[in-house]
Amino acid sequence: MRGDTALEQELQLDAWAYEPGLPSNAQAPHSDAFDRVDAAVEAFNAGDAPDASLWDGWVTQERQRFLQKLPRQVDRARLDALEGAFRLNATGNSEVLFNWLELVVANHYDAGVESLTHFLSSQGRGKFVRPLYRALMAQGDWGRPIARRIYASARATYHPIVANALDRIVTG
Repeated sequence: MRGDTALEQELQLDAWAYEPGLPSNAQAPHSDAFDRVDAAVEAFNAGDAPDASLWDGWVTQERQRFLQKLPRQVDRARLDALEGAFRLNATGNSEVLFNWLELVVANHYDAGVESLTHFLSSQGRGKFVRPLYRALMAQGDWGRPIARRIYASARATYHPIVANALDRIVTG
């Protein structure tokens, strides 16, 4: 290929190898599975009940996409419907639970606080705990007391690097 200037320009070899980002000839990935998840999100947003049979057939990434695509503000009745259909507070998958707990915090969903407490007390990965504590602290009179209560008991279990970062978030 080297030496064929026209082909090199068409393929954008230098852009692929030496420039940041994706060149203009990159193909966008497409997933039929994600299309089905997106349709389920649209149906839920339109008022349909969550479909537990779909959820049960989904892999982690599909479950995450569903939760991530939901509006950040969801009323309590709709959160209750999600919890009832998918048993999100009891999920054993940390990635999915994290996405659920983001909604719990954003919506002051008291029915998820026990799950949030357990997660933050048993999970020390910075990628999970830092955003959740930040979100709790941003929730004012609802979230700050929860964050401080959990952190007071969980701090000793965190890696020192994570604890130092959380000190700045929770007590700073």
